Amino acid sequence: MERSAPHSNQCAQVPQQKRAEVLNCQREQSARHYAEMTPDKKEALLRRRRSKELYAQKRKRNKNLLARKGLSRLEKIPEKPLVLPSAPNCEHCGAKRLHLEPPNFLCSGGQVLLVIPSTPYDLLRLYSGLSEESLDFQKKIHTYNNSLAFTSLGEKYDHELTKNSKGVYTFCVEGQVYHYLNGLMPSVEEPSGIQLYFYDTEEELSRRLDSLPKLRESTVKLLTNVLG
Repeated sequence: MERSAPHSNQCAQVPQQKRAEVLNCQREQSARHYAEMTPDKKEALLRRRRSKELYAQKRKRNKNLLARKGLSRLEKIPEKPLVLPSAPNCEHCGAKRLHLEPPNFLCSGGQVLLVIPSTPYDLLRLYSGLSEESLDFQKKIHTYNNSLAFTSLGEKYDHELTKNSKGVYTFCVEGQVYHYLNGLMPSVEEPSGIQLYFYDTEEELSRRLDSLPKLRESTVKLLTNVLG
């Protein structure tokens, strides 16, 4: 909101006649762009607009209903997740599409070629294997990911919703999301994030295990080798 305030002040200073001319010019450009569209693109655009209108109407109805009932935020959490209708994969690149996602959104109708590198065997084994090490990795995959991440996540979120144990797990972010990147030299005794990658292999492994002792030494060593 703070960023939009200067822009709003600038718009207020523009003469009304000039603003009307700019709006008319934008409308004419939109009309020309729509006229040049193929019938398929026009139909897809109308579907998206209609979908947005229906979604906005539904949100407004639900908001009014909850306001009349006087429900708190914790009482609004659904008991089960909403499953979107399935959509066919992209016919050009084979990527998975979301419901109502335009057919040419992912690869511009085959104009963009997606390069999919092969997955290292050791990493694939951890993801899909049934050994004790693989099952432990799959169970603690978020912890392993956080341990090897270069950055950390920063955000303002609703603590009450996050701690709630009823219904669908809800993590509600308010405002912007940040990625914090530490300096190359640690300012405290315990280094973290990208700082750990500047240590020798054994020292790096030891410090990672000291901060998260529940991780397996062999798995952490394997993952650092894959990243290296």
